[in-house]
Amino acid sequence: MYGDIAYAKSWCGFFDPGVTLGTYFDWHKQLKAFMTARNLDPGHLTDAQVEAITVFARTLPPVKDRVTHIKKNLLPDDVVELTRHLRMLVKDSAR
Repeated sequence: MYGDIAYAKSWCGFFDPGVTLGTYFDWHKQLKAFMTARNLDPGHLTDAQVEAITVFARTLPPVKDRVTHIKKNLLPDDVVELTRHLRMLVKDSAR
């Protein structure tokens, strides 16, 4: 389903979106640690803060591998789509 968190997870390289442990859990924990280290209030993130978290999130596996795969094998617009879905995951993780 378009716009669903599970759909966003699959776009970002989390191919088993229903599982709450494993790769997604580790990625989510690293995002939370990044927000804590930067003293960011997850409930009141500015657009600039969401962008900073999104940039950090792109450097973590499996999202980093997924971006590389999309750049090599798919259309450039697909990287934009992945970034949009990644922002959704970042905002969802901040809750």
